[in-house]
Amino acid sequence: MQPQLSHLQTFRKFVPAGAVGYCYHLWLENAFTLKITRPRRTKLGDYRYTTESGHQISVNNSLNPYAFLITYLHEVAHLLTFSRYKRRVKPHGKEWKKAFQVLMMPMVQQDVFPQEVLLPLRQYLADPKASSCSDPHLMAALRGFDCQPAGHVLDDLQTGERFRLSGRIFVKGDLRRTRVLCEEAATRRKYLVPAQAVVERLL
Repeated sequence: MQPQLSHLQTFRKFVPAGAVGYCYHLWLENAFTLKITRPRRTKLGDYRYTTESGHQISVNNSLNPYAFLITYLHEVAHLLTFSRYKRRVKPHGKEWKKAFQVLMMPMVQQDVFPQEVLLPLRQYLADPKASSCSDPHLMAALRGFDCQPAGHVLDDLQTGERFRLSGRIFVKGDLRRTRVLCEEAATRRKYLVPAQAVVERLL
C-alpha cells in the first residue's frame, strides 16, 4: 500500500480511534509500504528494507486494535533506527528502545488504551524487549481484548501436558523465564515456546 488519503480507512479498521491520525502521519512522513498480513506463528509484525523495494512494514491482521498499535509502532521504531544508524547497532538495542519509547509516548493515555492495558504497558516501556510477547503481564492484558480468544495459553497448562501448535504436537516442559522448553512429540526435538502462546490443549 502506498500512502494515500483513502488509506486512512486501514488505520480506522485496525487501531484505536485515538491513534488513527498519529499512525497515518507516521506513514506519510516516513514513506514506507505497509502490508496487513495473515497471522504468522513466529511474529506479530516485521520491518524490512531492500534497495529494490525500500522500507516495508507488515502487521498481522488478527491482532486486536491495541496489540496492532503497539506492533505497528514497534516496527516504525525499527525503520527510524535503521534510517539513522543503518546496520551499525543491534536490532533491539538502546537506539531502538529509545525510538520506540518516543513513538509510544503520545499514545500512552486513556484516550487510546484502556486502563487495564495502560499499567502493564507503562511497565513494559520502561525497558522494552524484542517482543511484547516477552512480557506476560502486557500480553495477558492485551489478550483480554481479543474478539475471539481461541484455545488455551501455554502458561496455563501443567508440565507434561500435550498441546497442538501450528499443526504439531508438543509436550510442555519447564519454564525458562518467559518461554517454555517443549518437546515435539514426533521428533523429540526441543523448542522454546512463548509462555503466553495460544495453543490447543490435548486431552
